[in-house]
Amino acid sequence: AVSRGPDKNDRKNRDKWECTDCHISANELKKLHKRLAVHHLDSNKQNLQLNNLVTLCYPCHMKRHHIIRQKLLLLKEK
Repeated sequence: AVSRGPDKNDRKNRDKWECTDCHISANELKKLHKRLAVHHLDSNKQNLQLNNLVTLCYPCHMKRHHIIRQKLLLLKEK
């Protein structure tokens, strides 16, 4: 088998299984039938380096993507 680098759970373990933005825990999310996601800071899903991954809940993950889209729109306007 080919190793793809660190497992996403490595990042969740590093972040103590909580959202790094709002600090909701995986256990709290499970009660809401939700789970944590791993966000790629550089938007490259192939880059699995731990320093490129951050653990987020769904709302915080969507906020991060919204910020990225806004920055791209601003760049296109220039």
